[in-house]
Amino acid sequence: MQKICILTPQVVSIIVTASEGKKTNQYVQLAVSQFITLDVKNINLIDLELGEVVPFNTTILYVSGGNTFELMHFMREVGFIKTIEN
Repeated sequence: MQKICILTPQVVSIIVTASEGKKTNQYVQLAVSQFITLDVKNINLIDLELGEVVPFNTTILYVSGGNTFELMHFMREVGFIKTIEN
């Protein structure tokens, strides 16, 4: 029988900037619990509006829902698009 190797992401960063309630939003908390069930131990909740930055070693970047225009405003303001490109 063949063995299957599943790699677990080491660092997950969730962008909560445009979410209502931000870090306490029920959908953000649901995403966190789902990543925990996948055995992810390092989960960051990032609010670009507060100047928080995504760690360079992030393996999964999850953008939570919310006001798209607000999210794009802060992404542009902090140069987040360039960060992703790099």
